[in-house]
Amino acid sequence: MRKRNFNLLIALLLSSVVLAQDKPSAKSGQPKQTSKPNAVVMTAKDTLLCKAWKPISIERFHVANKPEGTEKDDGVTFVLEGTVFLTMEGVQKTGTWITDKSKKWITLTFEGGTQYRFQIFNLTPTEFYYEYQDAELVRTKYKCEPAKK
Repeated sequence: MRKRNFNLLIALLLSSVVLAQDKPSAKSGQPKQTSKPNAVVMTAKDTLLCKAWKPISIERFHVANKPEGTEKDDGVTFVLEGTVFLTMEGVQKTGTWITDKSKKWITLTFEGGTQYRFQIFNLTPTEFYYEYQDAELVRTKYKCEPAKK
């Protein structure tokens, strides 16, 4: 009985080691490549987004104004590898960005887990028009153009 339990224990240990290893693919004998289940593929629309954008109009409560005061130096820069540089109301932040599958929403994530979501209304090579809703539920629409170098 003791020998049988010992053999069973050894068989279980060996099977767990074998199952934990990455199995080679049938084609090439190399390990299978896995991808993140929720990974979003970059598209042409993402490459359109990847540049420095400067607001030319900021709209709150259906009133559009040119950026002035603390907003005059605002802007957002998206980098293709996923980094974002945001200046909002004069405060600079660096983080990461990702779009959803529909390419209508951009999620920016900053240090400490702070997230901003932008809804894209229009994106062309010469215009980026989006809306941001803050914690107080105030919706602000930004009409941007590529920043001059």
